[in-house]
Amino acid sequence: MELSSEEKFDRAMKLSQRTGVSLEDAKAALNASDFDMLDAVVYLEQLGKTSAPRYSSYTTEQNVGADRTAAYDEIEVKAKRVTFGDLLGKFFKWVGKIIKIGNENFLDVTRNGEDIIKMPITVGVLLLLLAFWVCVPLLIVGLFFSFRYSFSGPIFKKDDVINTALNKASDVTDNIKKEFKD
Repeated sequence: MELSSEEKFDRAMKLSQRTGVSLEDAKAALNASDFDMLDAVVYLEQLGKTSAPRYSSYTTEQNVGADRTAAYDEIEVKAKRVTFGDLLGKFFKWVGKIIKIGNENFLDVTRNGEDIIKMPITVGVLLLLLAFWVCVPLLIVGLFFSFRYSFSGPIFKKDDVINTALNKASDVTDNIKKEFKD
C-alpha cells in the first residue's frame, strides 16, 4: 500500500512528537523502515537517537492515532496523580518516625542525684495531651521538692539549650526555697 505524501508527513510528525527526535531524523527512520512506525521507532532506538519508551506497548494497527495518544496521555496523568491513600501513607510514615524518635529519647527525673524515673518522650507527650492539667502542676510542684528534669538520648546533649533551661528552672526554684526558709 502506497502512502500519499501527506500521510508520510503525518507519520513523520507523529514519530517526531512521540520519540522527541527532529523531523528530519523521523523522516529518515521512516524511509529506512518503509514507513512502518514500529520499525522506525526500533531503528531510532538502535541509532541511539531515542530511548526505549516508559511503557512498552507497540501496535501494528494502522489507524490508532488520536485514540492512542489520548490513551498514553491518560496513562501519564494517572501515573502522576497522588491519591489520598498515598498521602495517608506518607503521613503514617512521618508519624512512625516521630514515635521512633520519641521512644529513643527520654525525660529523666532525678532527685538529690538519684534517678527516679526515665520515661520515653512519647509517653510524656501522651500524658501531657491526656492529662495536661494534672501533669503540668505536678512538674512545677516537683521542682519545689528538689526534683530535676532533663532530656537524654541521641538528639539531646547534656549542655544543649533545653537541658540548660531546665537546670536554670531548677536553680531558680532552689533559690526561691532558700529565700522562703530564711
